[in-house]
Amino acid sequence: CSSLEHLYLNNNELILPPTDQLEELNRLETLSLEENRLTMLPDSLWRLKSLIRLNLSNNPLSYIPVELGQLVNLHELWLT
Repeated sequence: CSSLEHLYLNNNELILPPTDQLEELNRLETLSLEENRLTMLPDSLWRLKSLIRLNLSNNPLSYIPVELGQLVNLHELWLT
């Protein structure tokens, strides 16, 4: 799946995204984790340098880490 560009993991009651698998997605442009149970974000997320769109809406996140700034190509961020 290293050539995967769009990944939608919405409504899966995830507590953490699949961190080991995320690291291998070098071409990922869209990651949607909407409507899960995420309370924190894994460090592997900040290694997705091709990420343009990130949807974290409707998760009980307590804070957004400053590492978000490492996603230099990020243009869209959803946090409702």
